[in-house]
Amino acid sequence: MRKILAFLFFLSLFILAQEKLLILNFGSVDLETEPLDLNVYSNFFKNEVRGRLKNTVVLESYKFCSTPFCAMEEGKKANAEKVLYGVLSKMPKGKTLIEIKEISTLTGIINYSTQKTVYSLSDIEKILEDFAEAYAEKKQIYELPEYKIETWRENVSSFISFRAGYFYALGDSSYITPADETTVQKVFDLDISYMYFLSPHIATEILMRTQHIDRGSQVYLPFYYISDARANHCFFIGGGPGFGFGPSFKRDGLTFIATGGLMLFRHYDFSYIMGGRYTRIIDYPYYDSGIGLYVGFAWNRK
Repeated sequence: MRKILAFLFFLSLFILAQEKLLILNFGSVDLETEPLDLNVYSNFFKNEVRGRLKNTVVLESYKFCSTPFCAMEEGKKANAEKVLYGVLSKMPKGKTLIEIKEISTLTGIINYSTQKTVYSLSDIEKILEDFAEAYAEKKQIYELPEYKIETWRENVSSFISFRAGYFYALGDSSYITPADETTVQKVFDLDISYMYFLSPHIATEILMRTQHIDRGSQVYLPFYYISDARANHCFFIGGGPGFGFGPSFKRDGLTFIATGGLMLFRHYDFSYIMGGRYTRIIDYPYYDSGIGLYVGFAWNRK
């Protein structure tokens, strides 16, 4: 019995001698993130940190703090010597700043701090693993061997899109037949395209369009100005030359397209694209032209 009591006594001394670390939930500043997502991120990060700290008692709290004073107060309530807390902050051009800090509840001194700016939270688990590894080794996150600076191209290299549109013909060639000047041609378009980003603001595209009611097909090579391809939502405007193919000679020849629109949910694997356009076959004397709207989705290749 004495041996058991002695063992429990020394075990309690050992536990009391260990440092206590309180890990708070992630907070957010101006970030459109659901509270449930922050809880998931926080729980994942806590488990990653706990698995890397052998001689520290890790305590958890579902509260979050964005200031050192708040973190100190939470640490004192939990009788923890140190508090680890993190914040996700919205940055310009669709970026997110992730920062973690460790503060001493006794002195109020920030013992450790590291941060990283990312363009997307789609790979958040790998990002939080890196933060946990950096914290356990007391290194800056960019000092990790596998650390790689994320470039804009990793986020927006190119995409393939499929679109459906509606075309309203204009001018002398707008009627279904030359003798009928009351029924304007209104047809549906089907598009497939490959867009390649030359920079965060410049892109080019190979666009193939086909139309029903015997209006034939066209291939275009437009260039675009984009507000910021790294952002989750952006607008674009541009135009370029192309060539039309039958089925009648009136639809053959050089053509031009001017277009603009919106790209939505760029940070996801599949995003949406919508806009309007003006097209014109410029071969004399059949200036076939029209305006239209289109909507579709894109597969973002990273």
